[in-house]
Amino acid sequence: MSRQLPLPLMPAIPPVRREEISDEVNARFWTHVVRTPACWFWVGAIAADGYGTFNYARADGSRRTLGTHRAAFEIAHPELEVYPDVLMHGCNERSCVRVEIGHVLGGTSALNNRYAVATGRHRGPRPGMNDPRGARARSVAIRDALRTGYDPVRLAIAMTVRDPGPVLF
Repeated sequence: MSRQLPLPLMPAIPPVRREEISDEVNARFWTHVVRTPACWFWVGAIAADGYGTFNYARADGSRRTLGTHRAAFEIAHPELEVYPDVLMHGCNERSCVRVEIGHVLGGTSALNNRYAVATGRHRGPRPGMNDPRGARARSVAIRDALRTGYDPVRLAIAMTVRDPGPVLF
């Protein structure tokens, strides 16, 4: 199981330009989030890597797909002109979209990778194997447990890492 460490100090970060997100899109985003005391979980679409995805139509009619970490940050911080390249979550939960200070920090890919290794979220040639179900299956289990709202027992069961038995190779 991954452990939680304090997020590392952030170096100079390459910025990402932001786009305007309408109030309607903002409201639709939050209908797919269940807030718990620790994390705010995405209960919408989940990609193969276990991270949430959010799609919406821009004002010009084109479509935009964002990772839910990025969408939550852009919605929560409309005052910023540029955003960090990478958003790092201290909780290491791929489906968490909580973007409050202390829970998320901007960084770089290299810094995020070092943090992933240090916390056990990335283990050498087999990344994300700290849950034998795999990253997507873990996120889907959490999403399914929370679809009807926060239930600490259902969430704990979904988050429980099952022992896969001995490693043969």
